[in-house]
Amino acid sequence: MIRLVVKYQLREGLREEFLGKIKGEGLQSASEKDAGNIQYDFYLSEKDPNELVLLEAWESDEAIGAHCEAPHFKRMMEVEKEYAESVNVEKYVSE
Repeated sequence: MIRLVVKYQLREGLREEFLGKIKGEGLQSASEKDAGNIQYDFYLSEKDPNELVLLEAWESDEAIGAHCEAPHFKRMMEVEKEYAESVNVEKYVSE
């Protein structure tokens, strides 16, 4: 299993709007339905109202690659550019 931890630092006061757009446009639900997806959940920071973490789990690198070619992923990249000051992705693999 491969785990991606995606940390967003969003522009001031836009966290709820960002999440609303992702959910409203069906980007999260489409990603959850991608072949090989195990988890795709957002978590809110209790300390920083502009921080958000996305925890993803995938069966394989091939599943991640297919996800990255999907139209909903490309739209997600556009939304990120609109709302995020920074995005940091960390990849972890299970033994």
